Amino acid sequence: MSVQHPSPWPGQRPQHPGQPQWGNPQWGNPQRGQQQFSQPQFGQPQRPQQQWGQPQWGPPQQQLQPGGWRPQQQPPQKKSVLPVVIVCVVALVAVLGVTALLSDRGGDGPVVNPQRTYKNEDYKVPTAPDSPPPFPRITYGDVEDVLLRNKLYDQELPVPVRCELTAAPAPGLAADPEALMQRLDATLDCLLRVWGPSIEAAGYTVVRPKLFVYDSPMQNGCGKTEMGNAQYCGAKDDQNIYFATDLPTIFPEQVATGPWVFEAVMAHEFAHALQGRAAILLARGAKYEQAETKTAQTFQVKRTEAQADCFSGAFFRSVEQSLNLGAEGKTTVLNVFGNLGRSTPTPESTHPYQQNRRMWATRGWDSTPLGVCGTWAATDDEVI
Repeated sequence: MSVQHPSPWPGQRPQHPGQPQWGNPQWGNPQRGQQQFSQPQFGQPQRPQQQWGQPQWGPPQQQLQPGGWRPQQQPPQKKSVLPVVIVCVVALVAVLGVTALLSDRGGDGPVVNPQRTYKNEDYKVPTAPDSPPPFPRITYGDVEDVLLRNKLYDQELPVPVRCELTAAPAPGLAADPEALMQRLDATLDCLLRVWGPSIEAAGYTVVRPKLFVYDSPMQNGCGKTEMGNAQYCGAKDDQNIYFATDLPTIFPEQVATGPWVFEAVMAHEFAHALQGRAAILLARGAKYEQAETKTAQTFQVKRTEAQADCFSGAFFRSVEQSLNLGAEGKTTVLNVFGNLGRSTPTPESTHPYQQNRRMWATRGWDSTPLGVCGTWAATDDEVI
């Protein structure tokens, strides 16, 4: 898969000393002088002169949308208006750890211990809005502060937080889209319970993305989805998360036969949604546009992906006790991040290589506050 690098910040640069504002990313056919942006995928090696994404496999004919199976539909597209920011975060991911939503079972992934006091129990997990609110508006003058001194970095995720999930193998879930939808929705509940109060404390708005499960490519606000893939689409009227039913096929067998892969993938995708709400994706888009070389642009994307891995590790730290992961479970989760992408450092790849991905997920898991996930303060060697 190659990486196409049109500007992710299609708004015009300032033509005068003032500071224009950006926000409310929109999607549609580019107008003259504009370009579309689709962030590269979760971590598989890329090859020159191809679109981002895995090859599209086999042709099941329907997509599971919120509320059940329905024929494939295309979310409405709107024409872009200058200035515009188009942020489409796509992550190539795998599935495996499939769980049942049970609060009274132990087993491979024990859940709630009635003797344990959990944090954020008074937080009301939100439902998905019919239309997502706009992203924060920023100026070019805000970019460095957003990326280096974001208020989110001052927050510390509480420990422990309740997450009512138990683990199960992936093949059955991949074959049952309704069960997959239920599983992902339950994982999203956990993510919101962990992250919601911290997002609000940083001054940002908590938004629950809608979930879409598909078994053949479908259209969304960021274009056409790929099989063997998962995606957060940050287009203005989308801001949703998409999962292909065949995701397990991208993992090596030793990872794809263990638990917690689905959760790791969802944590990564939701981290991109958090980056959108905290204006990080918009600021990254500005840095991408200002970069003078293709390699410099690619490193902006790498930093975005490394931070999503770090945020994922921070989430698992919060629910580690509830899920009763222990040392073995932690290793299993970190192996998800350590088995995606290239095995050696590659400047041209849009994601960090395997060792660095595992390092960032571990850093998020082992450290507080969230400032440890400030990847724009990291060296190039740490995100390559």
